[in-house]
Amino acid sequence: MEAELRVTRGTLVISLQSLLSRAFQTFFQLWNPVIKQNLMFTLVSKDGQKESHCVGTGSWGPSLCPATVVLPLGPHPGSPGTVCEHLAGVSPGTWVPGPARSEGPSCQALGTPRSAMAPALTRPSLSQNESDVFSWVIRSEFQELHRLVDEEKARCLEGVEGHTRGLVASLDMQLEQAQGARERLVQAVGVLEQFGNESHHEFIRKYHAMASSAELQQARPLEGTFSPISFKPGLHQADIKLTAWKRLFRKVLPAPESLKLDPATAHPLLELSKGNTVVQCGLLAQRRASQPERFDYSTCVLASRGFSCGRHYWEVVVGSKSDWRLGVIKGTASRKGKLSKSPGHGVWLIGLKEGRVYEAFGCPRAPLPVAGHPHRIGVYLHYEQGELTFFDADRPDDLRPLYTFQADFQGKLYPILDTCWHERGSNSLPLVLPPPSGPSHLACPQPTKL
Repeated sequence: MEAELRVTRGTLVISLQSLLSRAFQTFFQLWNPVIKQNLMFTLVSKDGQKESHCVGTGSWGPSLCPATVVLPLGPHPGSPGTVCEHLAGVSPGTWVPGPARSEGPSCQALGTPRSAMAPALTRPSLSQNESDVFSWVIRSEFQELHRLVDEEKARCLEGVEGHTRGLVASLDMQLEQAQGARERLVQAVGVLEQFGNESHHEFIRKYHAMASSAELQQARPLEGTFSPISFKPGLHQADIKLTAWKRLFRKVLPAPESLKLDPATAHPLLELSKGNTVVQCGLLAQRRASQPERFDYSTCVLASRGFSCGRHYWEVVVGSKSDWRLGVIKGTASRKGKLSKSPGHGVWLIGLKEGRVYEAFGCPRAPLPVAGHPHRIGVYLHYEQGELTFFDADRPDDLRPLYTFQADFQGKLYPILDTCWHERGSNSLPLVLPPPSGPSHLACPQPTKL
């Protein structure tokens, strides 16, 4: 199906050919970080037929018309009697074949009759405009990188300038003290000169009165007043690039997700608290309804929200627990009986055993050479690239990779926490989903019901 993709942002018009669902989602994902204005996409087939995929972001509210996919800032009110109104009951995430184009009420978001929509362009024009699109995306992405680099440069320079201002202030203070000491010495010399012509016997006789005079007392050196000054910024010149790269790496990751745990999936031994963001293994099982989504053997609980596309980052505070596991699990993985902890069963985990051994639950299991004992673990999921990376996130500006799974993800993935057995109280410390901070994450468009 040859089609025209018309993007209303200034005078920019873009054409694409044979847009598949996944490619369309990827396109939106690339544009999402850089487009903040009202955005309109119009997809028109040559013969008036159209297929629309339910796409959009969670906060924008997507819309569908027989010949358009519209994403304004806010919900899209379809005109009564149009397909927009008809699609209000369609399940999100499904392909919807549109009827033949015909005259009728205008779509409120477009403000133009469907018959006025432009015809499809030829393939050379499509290819050229495809190139224009991605050239524009590349320029926009690098502009964003330049902005982040400029921010980091300003941050480093401000640190150096602040350190320099502190040194200058310290030097000024010591110079003022030195000038005061010099003036007191001059006064003391004047007092001593008064006795220059006295005989030795007269000098000795007046010594005690002279030694206790205020001028001579103030002229004594002040020990410890002056200290050497040197410029030590705390950052070696050779480490500037590496340090800046580490900080930029954290900035280009999505902001931490705001996750909560789903009580309906929690093992009966697990106790959830603080708004379902804290979980620990109790000593007594709680009375909970037996349902398919609940774990009945492994001490696990899932997050209430899963991911089927996009880039996502979240953190888990493991503290000083001696045993724990965390990662992601397919929504269709079995939760009854002992959990099969392997990617082949739709489970991707890392964990700590007996406070000593860090391991990744692959095939086979792999011990992880972790330096120290991280108290906070970062998890980064890139669904389309099939990557799940775990970080030592104790220092936000210095995320240290622990392990990366490579997989062809299918279906929805849910963050999973396994507190492990409480060991009669010795492993009763909780796992915590900390509150996020920073701007909203860069996720792929999420279908939303009109």
